[in-house]
Amino acid sequence: MPANTYSYTGRTPINSLQWIAEAAGGFINAHMSEDIIHVLANYPIPSWEWAAQEPSISLPISLITSRSRGRINKPSYNGVTVYGEREGSIGALVKRTGTSGGYQPPMIASDLITEQAVAISRGISILSDTGDIGNIGISMPLHQDIGVLKPSTLIEVNDGEQWVGMVRGTTITGRLSSNRALEIDQSIDVERHFDKG
Repeated sequence: MPANTYSYTGRTPINSLQWIAEAAGGFINAHMSEDIIHVLANYPIPSWEWAAQEPSISLPISLITSRSRGRINKPSYNGVTVYGEREGSIGALVKRTGTSGGYQPPMIASDLITEQAVAISRGISILSDTGDIGNIGISMPLHQDIGVLKPSTLIEVNDGEQWVGMVRGTTITGRLSSNRALEIDQSIDVERHFDKG
């Protein structure tokens, strides 16, 4: 972001960082053990390209202890126009690969969109969050071969069928078993796209 283009009032510093990240189609995520805040893309890979990617990890059915399923249908937009609101700002028509980009939501405008890359990233985020989307909750023991599955990680899941999704949220819990051993579980929320592979 260029100097002297951003100011805020009535926001906490963390709200301000989130505001900047959201303008580019992203979010903030704290490091698990250090005083570091990461800014991550909501969709580092467009959702329609997930099936063609090599996932970071493959999750076998043998590790899954429970799962839940939700589903939502959103408009299947294939294009979006994104513009900056400041003088001299740029804009972009972002299209889903292989489409005309003609089915669009209302134009997106933000005074924080000051670079072409920001406009494109925001557009990809909007277009990726469309269509027939599953919200899958998965619980499993925390396993050393898999580690903590962090948000924005692309994973392959085998829960009776094989599919690719992106981790959206992670919760780690611990408990004492009947023999007083510490057992640590990991619960993840995974986004799955049924109409995009």
